[in-house]
Amino acid sequence: MRDHVRTTYRNHRKTTWALVLALAVAVAAVAIPLANGDAGKTYTLTISPATTCGSTSDGVSSTVVTLTNTARTQSLGSAEIYFPPNTVASVSSPATLRSNTTSSASPGTRDIVALGNLNLSSGSSVAVTVRFKAGTFTATVTAVVKQSNDFNDSNGGANVFTLDPAQGSFPTLQLIPCPTISGRVYLDRNADSVYTTGTGAFDDSDLPKAWTVNLYRKNVGASSYPSTPFRTTTSSGSTGEYGFSVPSGSDYKVCVAAAGVDAASAWALQSPTGNTQCGALSGTSESTSAGALLANVTANAAGRDFVVVPITGILFGAGDTSTVGGYTVTGGTNSTKPDKRYVQETWVDSQGRANFRFAPVIPCAPPEDCSKRIYLLETLTADIDLAKLGGAQASILYDDVPPYADAQLKPMPYCSVDPRQSGGALATTGVLPGSNTSCVVSGSQTVVAGGKVHVVYTVYTAYDGAREVT
Repeated sequence: MRDHVRTTYRNHRKTTWALVLALAVAVAAVAIPLANGDAGKTYTLTISPATTCGSTSDGVSSTVVTLTNTARTQSLGSAEIYFPPNTVASVSSPATLRSNTTSSASPGTRDIVALGNLNLSSGSSVAVTVRFKAGTFTATVTAVVKQSNDFNDSNGGANVFTLDPAQGSFPTLQLIPCPTISGRVYLDRNADSVYTTGTGAFDDSDLPKAWTVNLYRKNVGASSYPSTPFRTTTSSGSTGEYGFSVPSGSDYKVCVAAAGVDAASAWALQSPTGNTQCGALSGTSESTSAGALLANVTANAAGRDFVVVPITGILFGAGDTSTVGGYTVTGGTNSTKPDKRYVQETWVDSQGRANFRFAPVIPCAPPEDCSKRIYLLETLTADIDLAKLGGAQASILYDDVPPYADAQLKPMPYCSVDPRQSGGALATTGVLPGSNTSCVVSGSQTVVAGGKVHVVYTVYTAYDGAREVT
Protein backbone atom coordinates (compact mmCIF):
# COMPACT_ATOMS: atom_id res chain seq x y z
CA MET A 1 0.00 0.00 0.00
CA ARG A 2 2.77 2.40 0.88
CA ASP A 3 4.68 1.53 -2.28
CA HIS A 4 1.65 2.30 -4.42
CA VAL A 5 1.15 5.64 -2.75
CA ARG A 6 4.81 6.57 -3.10
CA THR A 7 4.83 5.71 -6.78
CA THR A 8 1.80 7.83 -7.40
CA TYR A 9 3.35 10.80 -5.64
CA ARG A 10 6.50 10.52 -7.72
CA ASN A 11 4.50 10.45 -10.91
CA HIS A 12 2.62 13.61 -9.91
CA ARG A 13 5.84 15.43 -9.15
CA LYS A 14 7.25 14.56 -12.55
CA THR A 15 4.11 15.87 -14.18
CA THR A 16 4.39 19.14 -12.25
CA TRP A 17 7.99 19.72 -13.28
CA ALA A 18 7.17 18.92 -16.89
CA LEU A 19 4.46 21.56 -16.84
CA VAL A 20 6.83 24.15 -15.36
CA LEU A 21 9.47 23.36 -17.98
CA ALA A 22 6.90 23.64 -20.76
CA LEU A 23 5.83 27.08 -19.51
CA ALA A 24 9.45 28.19 -19.30
CA VAL A 25 10.04 27.16 -22.90
CA ALA A 26 6.91 29.03 -23.97
CA VAL A 27 8.01 32.19 -22.14
CA ALA A 28 11.45 31.97 -23.71
CA ALA A 29 9.89 31.62 -27.14
CA VAL A 30 7.99 34.87 -26.56
CA ALA A 31 10.96 36.70 -25.07
CA ILE A 32 13.45 35.94 -27.81
CA PRO A 33 12.18 38.58 -30.32
CA LEU A 34 12.67 41.33 -27.72
CA ALA A 35 16.28 41.62 -28.85
CA ASN A 36 15.35 42.65 -32.36
CA GLY A 37 12.10 44.63 -32.31
CA ASP A 38 9.32 43.67 -29.95
CA ALA A 39 5.91 43.78 -31.58
CA GLY A 40 4.98 46.16 -28.76
CA LYS A 41 7.66 48.68 -29.83
CA THR A 42 5.96 50.53 -32.69
CA TYR A 43 5.78 53.98 -34.26
CA THR A 44 3.98 55.87 -37.01
CA LEU A 45 5.54 58.16 -39.62
CA THR A 46 3.31 60.69 -41.38
CA ILE A 47 3.94 63.60 -43.79
CA SER A 48 1.73 66.62 -44.46
CA PRO A 49 1.22 67.72 -47.12
CA ALA A 50 1.98 64.54 -49.06
CA THR A 51 2.17 66.57 -52.28
CA THR A 52 4.13 69.80 -52.45
CA CYS A 53 5.94 71.94 -55.01
CA GLY A 54 9.33 71.04 -56.38
CA SER A 55 10.67 74.22 -57.99
CA THR A 56 9.52 77.20 -55.92
CA SER A 57 10.13 80.91 -56.30
CA ASP A 58 9.21 81.64 -52.69
CA GLY A 59 11.60 79.12 -51.15
CA VAL A 60 8.98 77.38 -49.03
CA SER A 61 8.68 73.99 -50.74
CA SER A 62 8.31 71.85 -47.64
CA THR A 63 6.42 69.20 -45.72
CA VAL A 64 6.08 68.36 -42.04
CA VAL A 65 7.24 64.91 -40.97
CA THR A 66 5.71 63.63 -37.72
CA LEU A 67 7.17 60.67 -35.80
CA THR A 68 4.88 59.24 -33.08
CA ASN A 69 5.76 56.61 -30.47
CA THR A 70 2.90 54.06 -30.37
CA ALA A 71 4.76 51.56 -28.19
CA ARG A 72 2.96 50.13 -25.16
CA THR A 73 5.50 51.34 -22.60
CA GLN A 74 8.96 51.82 -24.11
CA SER A 75 10.44 55.24 -24.87
CA LEU A 76 11.55 56.02 -28.41
CA GLY A 77 15.09 57.38 -28.52
CA SER A 78 16.34 58.08 -32.05
CA ALA A 79 15.53 57.80 -35.72
CA GLU A 80 16.84 58.21 -39.24
CA ILE A 81 14.29 59.27 -41.88
CA TYR A 82 15.29 58.74 -45.51
CA PHE A 83 14.66 60.91 -48.59
CA PRO A 84 16.10 60.63 -52.13
CA PRO A 85 19.69 61.91 -52.45
CA ASN A 86 20.28 65.63 -53.03
CA THR A 87 16.64 66.60 -52.49
CA VAL A 88 16.53 68.10 -48.97
CA ALA A 89 17.66 71.70 -48.51
CA SER A 90 17.24 72.03 -44.73
CA VAL A 91 15.43 70.63 -41.70
CA SER A 92 14.06 72.23 -38.56
CA SER A 93 15.20 71.51 -35.00
CA PRO A 94 15.69 69.07 -33.38
CA ALA A 95 16.63 67.19 -36.57
CA THR A 96 19.94 67.39 -38.41
CA LEU A 97 20.57 66.75 -42.09
CA ARG A 98 23.17 64.48 -43.64
CA SER A 99 22.90 65.08 -47.37
CA ASN A 100 23.65 62.46 -50.02
CA THR A 101 25.23 59.99 -47.63
CA THR A 102 24.82 56.38 -46.42
CA SER A 103 23.63 54.71 -43.23
CA SER A 104 24.69 51.36 -41.79
CA ALA A 105 21.13 50.88 -40.54
CA SER A 106 19.75 51.13 -44.06
CA PRO A 107 22.42 51.00 -46.77
CA GLY A 108 22.21 53.21 -49.85
CA THR A 109 22.96 56.82 -50.74
CA ARG A 110 20.22 59.19 -49.62
CA ASP A 111 19.45 62.34 -47.65
CA ILE A 112 19.12 61.45 -43.99
CA VAL A 113 17.04 63.45 -41.53
CA ALA A 114 18.51 62.35 -38.20
CA LEU A 115 16.90 62.62 -34.78
CA GLY A 116 18.61 61.74 -31.50
CA ASN A 117 18.05 62.04 -27.75
CA LEU A 118 14.31 62.11 -28.23
CA ASN A 119 13.19 60.23 -25.12
CA LEU A 120 9.69 60.12 -26.57
CA SER A 121 7.33 58.43 -24.13
CA SER A 122 4.45 56.31 -25.37
CA GLY A 123 1.93 58.47 -27.22
CA SER A 124 4.36 61.39 -27.73
CA SER A 125 5.35 62.88 -31.10
CA VAL A 126 8.05 65.00 -32.68
CA ALA A 127 7.41 67.09 -35.82
CA VAL A 128 10.12 68.30 -38.22
CA THR A 129 9.77 70.66 -41.17
CA VAL A 130 11.71 69.39 -44.19
CA ARG A 131 12.43 71.94 -46.94
CA PHE A 132 13.35 70.80 -50.43
CA LYS A 133 15.62 71.86 -53.26
CA ALA A 134 14.27 72.57 -56.72
CA GLY A 135 13.23 69.46 -58.55
CA THR A 136 10.50 66.86 -58.73
CA PHE A 137 10.22 63.25 -57.54
CA THR A 138 7.88 60.61 -56.15
CA ALA A 139 9.38 58.53 -53.36
CA THR A 140 8.48 56.44 -50.33
CA VAL A 141 9.75 58.09 -47.15
CA THR A 142 11.20 55.32 -44.97
CA ALA A 143 12.84 55.29 -41.56
CA VAL A 144 14.78 53.25 -39.03
CA VAL A 145 13.73 53.95 -35.44
CA LYS A 146 15.46 52.78 -32.26
CA GLN A 147 14.93 52.73 -28.54
CA SER A 148 18.46 53.97 -27.85
CA ASN A 149 18.99 57.73 -27.89
CA ASP A 150 22.25 57.85 -29.84
CA PHE A 151 21.44 55.58 -32.82
CA ASN A 152 24.89 54.00 -32.74
CA ASP A 153 24.39 50.48 -31.36
CA SER A 154 27.15 48.07 -32.32
CA ASN A 155 24.46 45.76 -33.66
CA GLY A 156 22.56 47.73 -36.31
CA GLY A 157 19.38 45.73 -35.68
CA ALA A 158 19.29 46.07 -31.89
CA ASN A 159 16.52 47.95 -30.08
CA VAL A 160 14.63 48.56 -33.29
CA PHE A 161 11.05 49.83 -33.33
CA THR A 162 8.77 48.61 -36.13
CA LEU A 163 6.22 50.55 -38.14
CA ASP A 164 2.83 50.34 -36.47
CA PRO A 165 0.70 47.71 -38.27
CA ALA A 166 -2.22 50.16 -38.04
CA GLN A 167 -0.34 52.44 -40.46
CA GLY A 168 0.44 49.58 -42.77
CA SER A 169 3.12 51.14 -44.97
CA PHE A 170 5.50 54.06 -45.17
CA PRO A 171 4.09 57.31 -46.65
CA THR A 172 4.71 58.45 -50.22
CA LEU A 173 5.83 62.02 -50.95
CA GLN A 174 5.41 63.81 -54.28
CA LEU A 175 7.30 66.93 -55.33
CA ILE A 176 5.51 68.17 -58.43
CA PRO A 177 5.81 71.15 -60.80
CA CYS A 178 3.47 73.81 -59.47
CA PRO A 179 1.81 76.89 -60.96
CA THR A 180 2.75 80.32 -59.65
CA ILE A 181 0.42 82.99 -58.29
CA SER A 182 2.09 86.39 -58.55
CA GLY A 183 1.43 90.10 -58.62
CA ARG A 184 2.43 93.45 -57.18
CA VAL A 185 1.42 95.61 -54.21
CA TYR A 186 1.77 99.32 -54.92
CA LEU A 187 0.43 102.80 -54.28
CA ASP A 188 -1.11 104.16 -57.48
CA ARG A 189 -0.83 107.95 -57.41
CA ASN A 190 -2.44 108.79 -60.72
CA ALA A 191 -5.34 106.31 -60.43
CA ASP A 192 -4.60 104.48 -63.69
CA SER A 193 -3.98 101.01 -62.14
CA VAL A 194 -0.68 100.74 -64.05
CA TYR A 195 2.59 100.55 -62.11
CA THR A 196 5.03 103.24 -63.29
CA THR A 197 7.91 104.93 -61.52
CA GLY A 198 10.21 107.75 -62.54
CA THR A 199 10.46 111.52 -62.16
CA GLY A 200 6.96 112.65 -63.09
CA ALA A 201 4.51 114.33 -60.74
CA PHE A 202 1.64 111.90 -61.28
CA ASP A 203 2.43 109.84 -64.38
CA ASP A 204 5.26 107.77 -62.93
CA SER A 205 5.32 108.40 -59.19
CA ASP A 206 3.82 105.12 -58.00
CA LEU A 207 5.33 103.50 -54.90
CA PRO A 208 6.00 99.78 -54.33
CA LYS A 209 4.83 98.50 -50.96
CA ALA A 210 6.48 95.91 -48.70
CA TRP A 211 3.28 94.50 -47.25
CA THR A 212 2.24 91.14 -45.83
CA VAL A 213 0.70 88.85 -48.47
CA ASN A 214 -1.27 85.84 -47.23
CA LEU A 215 -2.30 82.94 -49.44
CA TYR A 216 -5.19 80.70 -48.41
CA ARG A 217 -5.94 77.32 -49.94
CA LYS A 218 -9.05 75.15 -49.97
CA ASN A 219 -10.19 72.11 -51.85
CA VAL A 220 -12.29 72.77 -54.92
CA GLY A 221 -15.93 72.81 -53.89
CA ALA A 222 -15.25 73.30 -50.17
CA SER A 223 -17.56 75.80 -48.49
CA SER A 224 -14.97 78.05 -46.87
CA TYR A 225 -11.27 78.83 -46.58
CA PRO A 226 -9.32 77.87 -43.44
CA SER A 227 -8.45 80.68 -41.03
CA THR A 228 -4.72 79.91 -41.20
CA PRO A 229 -2.80 80.99 -44.33
CA PHE A 230 -1.31 78.27 -46.51
CA ARG A 231 1.64 80.54 -47.35
CA THR A 232 2.77 83.98 -46.15
CA THR A 233 5.31 86.29 -47.74
CA THR A 234 6.23 89.98 -47.91
CA SER A 235 6.01 91.86 -51.18
CA SER A 236 9.23 93.44 -52.43
CA GLY A 237 10.09 96.88 -51.07
CA SER A 238 11.81 97.78 -54.34
CA THR A 239 9.26 96.48 -56.85
CA GLY A 240 6.18 95.53 -54.80
CA GLU A 241 6.22 92.06 -56.38
CA TYR A 242 5.22 88.85 -54.62
CA GLY A 243 4.92 85.24 -55.76
CA PHE A 244 3.78 81.82 -54.54
CA SER A 245 4.38 78.40 -56.08
CA VAL A 246 1.32 76.33 -55.24
CA PRO A 247 0.00 72.78 -55.65
CA SER A 248 -2.24 72.52 -58.70
CA GLY A 249 -5.97 71.95 -58.60
CA SER A 250 -7.04 73.93 -55.52
CA ASP A 251 -8.95 77.17 -54.94
CA TYR A 252 -6.84 80.03 -53.64
CA LYS A 253 -7.41 83.42 -52.03
CA VAL A 254 -4.74 86.15 -51.82
CA CYS A 255 -5.03 88.82 -49.12
CA VAL A 256 -2.78 91.76 -48.24
CA ALA A 257 -2.25 93.76 -45.05
CA ALA A 258 -0.30 96.96 -44.42
CA ALA A 259 3.05 96.41 -42.70
CA GLY A 260 5.72 98.59 -41.10
CA VAL A 261 4.89 102.29 -40.76
CA ASP A 262 1.90 101.83 -43.09
CA ALA A 263 0.18 99.62 -40.51
CA ALA A 264 -0.63 102.72 -38.41
CA SER A 265 -2.50 104.47 -41.25
CA ALA A 266 -5.85 103.97 -42.95
CA TRP A 267 -5.78 102.36 -46.41
CA ALA A 268 -8.16 101.19 -49.10
CA LEU A 269 -7.90 99.09 -52.25
CA GLN A 270 -8.37 100.81 -55.56
CA SER A 271 -8.35 97.30 -57.04
CA PRO A 272 -9.30 94.51 -56.94
CA THR A 273 -12.91 95.15 -55.96
CA GLY A 274 -16.08 93.12 -55.86
CA ASN A 275 -15.68 90.84 -52.85
CA THR A 276 -15.02 91.00 -49.12
CA GLN A 277 -13.01 87.84 -48.63
CA CYS A 278 -10.17 89.42 -46.65
CA GLY A 279 -9.80 91.47 -43.48
CA ALA A 280 -9.15 95.20 -43.20
CA LEU A 281 -5.87 96.48 -44.64
CA SER A 282 -4.83 97.97 -41.28
CA GLY A 283 -6.13 98.51 -37.78
CA THR A 284 -7.50 101.93 -38.73
CA SER A 285 -8.92 100.92 -42.12
CA GLU A 286 -12.65 100.77 -41.58
CA SER A 287 -13.93 98.64 -44.42
CA THR A 288 -13.24 95.01 -45.21
CA SER A 289 -10.84 94.80 -48.11
CA ALA A 290 -11.28 92.91 -51.35
CA GLY A 291 -9.22 89.83 -52.04
CA ALA A 292 -8.00 88.12 -55.18
CA LEU A 293 -9.95 84.87 -55.64
CA LEU A 294 -8.65 82.15 -57.94
CA ALA A 295 -10.72 79.06 -58.61
CA ASN A 296 -9.17 75.65 -59.41
CA VAL A 297 -5.67 76.91 -60.20
CA THR A 298 -3.95 74.64 -62.74
CA ALA A 299 -1.76 77.20 -64.56
CA ASN A 300 0.26 80.29 -63.68
CA ALA A 301 -1.86 83.18 -62.42
CA ALA A 302 0.14 86.38 -62.93
CA GLY A 303 -0.85 90.04 -62.59
CA ARG A 304 -2.79 89.63 -59.34
CA ASP A 305 -2.01 93.19 -58.32
CA PHE A 306 -3.19 95.03 -55.23
CA VAL A 307 -3.50 98.77 -55.90
CA VAL A 308 -3.52 100.47 -52.51
CA VAL A 309 -4.23 104.09 -51.57
CA PRO A 310 -4.00 106.09 -48.28
CA ILE A 311 -7.41 107.33 -47.18
CA THR A 312 -8.95 109.81 -44.75
CA GLY A 313 -9.05 108.64 -41.18
CA ILE A 314 -12.78 109.42 -41.04
CA LEU A 315 -15.81 108.92 -43.22
CA PHE A 316 -15.67 112.33 -44.86
CA GLY A 317 -18.73 114.40 -45.79
CA ALA A 318 -20.54 117.71 -45.29
CA GLY A 319 -18.79 119.90 -42.68
CA ASP A 320 -15.92 117.46 -42.07
CA THR A 321 -12.22 118.37 -42.02
CA SER A 322 -9.22 116.12 -42.71
CA THR A 323 -5.54 117.03 -42.61
CA VAL A 324 -2.59 115.09 -44.03
CA GLY A 325 0.76 116.83 -43.79
CA GLY A 326 0.43 120.28 -45.31
CA TYR A 327 -2.94 119.48 -46.87
CA THR A 328 -6.22 120.36 -45.12
CA VAL A 329 -9.59 119.71 -46.73
CA THR A 330 -12.97 120.88 -45.38
CA GLY A 331 -16.32 119.87 -46.81
CA GLY A 332 -18.99 122.55 -47.25
CA THR A 333 -21.90 122.08 -44.86
CA ASN A 334 -24.22 122.13 -47.85
CA SER A 335 -22.52 119.20 -49.63
CA THR A 336 -24.93 116.53 -50.89
CA LYS A 337 -22.56 113.58 -51.45
CA PRO A 338 -22.85 110.72 -48.89
CA ASP A 339 -20.04 110.36 -46.33
CA LYS A 340 -17.24 108.09 -47.51
CA ARG A 341 -13.51 107.54 -47.36
CA TYR A 342 -11.37 109.59 -49.72
CA VAL A 343 -7.82 109.16 -50.93
CA GLN A 344 -5.75 111.92 -49.31
CA GLU A 345 -2.03 112.26 -49.86
CA THR A 346 0.73 114.79 -50.37
CA TRP A 347 4.31 114.20 -51.56
CA VAL A 348 7.29 115.98 -53.10
CA ASP A 349 8.55 114.42 -56.34
CA SER A 350 12.14 114.15 -57.53
CA GLN A 351 11.92 117.53 -59.28
CA GLY A 352 10.93 119.33 -56.08
CA ARG A 353 7.26 119.79 -56.96
CA ALA A 354 4.71 119.49 -54.16
CA ASN A 355 1.82 117.23 -55.16
CA PHE A 356 -1.57 116.78 -53.53
CA ARG A 357 -4.48 114.41 -54.08
CA PHE A 358 -7.96 114.31 -52.56
CA ALA A 359 -10.22 112.03 -54.56
CA PRO A 360 -12.67 109.12 -54.28
CA VAL A 361 -11.09 105.68 -53.91
CA ILE A 362 -13.14 104.58 -56.93
CA PRO A 363 -14.49 107.19 -59.40
CA CYS A 364 -18.28 107.57 -59.27
CA ALA A 365 -20.21 105.24 -61.56
CA PRO A 366 -23.83 104.01 -61.78
CA PRO A 367 -25.79 102.86 -59.87
CA GLU A 368 -24.33 105.53 -57.57
CA ASP A 369 -25.99 108.96 -58.04
CA CYS A 370 -23.11 110.90 -59.59
CA SER A 371 -25.10 114.16 -59.67
CA LYS A 372 -24.42 114.69 -55.96
CA ARG A 373 -21.55 117.05 -55.13
CA ILE A 374 -19.12 117.57 -52.31
CA TYR A 375 -18.05 121.24 -52.20
CA LEU A 376 -14.52 121.53 -50.85
CA LEU A 377 -12.28 124.22 -49.47
CA GLU A 378 -8.66 123.05 -49.53
CA THR A 379 -5.56 124.58 -47.97
CA LEU A 380 -2.30 123.54 -49.62
CA THR A 381 0.99 124.39 -47.93
CA ALA A 382 4.44 123.79 -49.43
CA ASP A 383 8.04 124.97 -49.24
CA ILE A 384 9.45 125.35 -52.75
CA ASP A 385 13.21 125.51 -53.40
CA LEU A 386 14.05 128.90 -54.96
CA ALA A 387 16.54 127.18 -57.25
CA LYS A 388 13.71 125.08 -58.67
CA LEU A 389 11.73 128.20 -59.53
CA GLY A 390 14.53 129.73 -61.60
CA GLY A 391 13.49 133.27 -60.63
CA ALA A 392 9.81 132.71 -61.42
CA GLN A 393 6.93 132.64 -58.96
CA ALA A 394 5.38 129.43 -57.73
CA SER A 395 2.21 128.37 -59.50
CA ILE A 396 -0.55 125.86 -58.89
CA LEU A 397 -1.69 123.33 -61.50
CA TYR A 398 -4.59 120.91 -61.28
CA ASP A 399 -6.46 118.00 -62.89
CA ASP A 400 -9.85 116.86 -61.63
CA VAL A 401 -10.43 113.99 -64.09
CA PRO A 402 -8.83 110.60 -63.29
CA PRO A 403 -6.51 109.13 -64.27
CA TYR A 404 -4.39 112.15 -63.40
CA ALA A 405 -1.79 112.80 -66.10
CA ASP A 406 1.03 115.32 -66.11
CA ALA A 407 0.00 116.40 -69.61
CA GLN A 408 -3.48 117.24 -68.32
CA LEU A 409 -2.29 119.47 -65.47
CA LYS A 410 -3.36 123.06 -66.17
CA PRO A 411 -3.01 126.38 -64.33
CA MET A 412 -5.68 126.91 -61.70
CA PRO A 413 -7.41 130.32 -62.12
CA TYR A 414 -8.67 132.54 -59.33
CA CYS A 415 -12.32 132.15 -58.41
CA SER A 416 -14.89 134.59 -59.77
CA VAL A 417 -16.17 135.19 -56.21
CA ASP A 418 -15.22 134.12 -52.70
CA PRO A 419 -17.29 130.94 -52.19
CA ARG A 420 -17.21 131.00 -48.37
CA GLN A 421 -20.60 131.61 -46.78
CA SER A 422 -21.97 131.70 -43.24
CA GLY A 423 -22.27 128.46 -41.31
CA GLY A 424 -19.55 126.75 -43.32
CA ALA A 425 -21.56 126.54 -46.53
CA LEU A 426 -19.82 127.00 -49.88
CA ALA A 427 -21.37 128.65 -52.90
CA THR A 428 -22.52 126.20 -55.54
CA THR A 429 -22.82 128.55 -58.55
CA GLY A 430 -21.01 131.57 -59.94
CA VAL A 431 -17.68 130.63 -58.43
CA LEU A 432 -15.83 128.71 -61.14
CA PRO A 433 -14.62 130.74 -64.13
CA GLY A 434 -15.37 129.27 -67.56
CA SER A 435 -15.10 125.47 -67.79
CA ASN A 436 -12.74 125.12 -64.84
CA THR A 437 -13.65 122.74 -62.03
CA SER A 438 -11.33 124.24 -59.36
CA CYS A 439 -10.19 127.79 -58.55
CA VAL A 440 -7.94 129.71 -56.17
CA VAL A 441 -9.63 131.63 -53.32
CA SER A 442 -6.39 133.08 -51.91
CA GLY A 443 -2.66 132.56 -52.24
CA SER A 444 0.53 133.78 -50.61
CA GLN A 445 4.25 133.31 -51.20
CA THR A 446 6.85 134.19 -48.58
CA VAL A 447 10.62 133.81 -48.73
CA VAL A 448 11.85 131.81 -45.72
CA ALA A 449 15.20 130.57 -44.45
CA GLY A 450 17.04 127.92 -46.39
CA GLY A 451 16.48 129.40 -49.83
CA LYS A 452 12.83 128.42 -49.95
CA VAL A 453 9.50 130.05 -50.71
CA HIS A 454 6.68 129.17 -48.33
CA VAL A 455 3.49 128.87 -50.36
CA VAL A 456 -0.09 128.73 -49.03
CA TYR A 457 -3.06 128.34 -51.37
CA THR A 458 -6.72 128.13 -50.45
CA VAL A 459 -8.71 126.60 -53.30
CA TYR A 460 -12.31 125.70 -54.03
CA THR A 461 -13.73 122.82 -56.01
CA ALA A 462 -17.00 121.04 -56.61
CA TYR A 463 -14.99 117.98 -57.71
CA ASP A 464 -12.06 116.10 -56.22
CA GLY A 465 -8.75 115.51 -57.87
CA ALA A 466 -5.05 116.30 -58.20
CA ARG A 467 -3.03 119.47 -57.59
CA GLU A 468 0.59 120.42 -58.08
CA VAL A 469 2.44 123.39 -56.65
CA THR A 470 5.52 124.11 -58.73
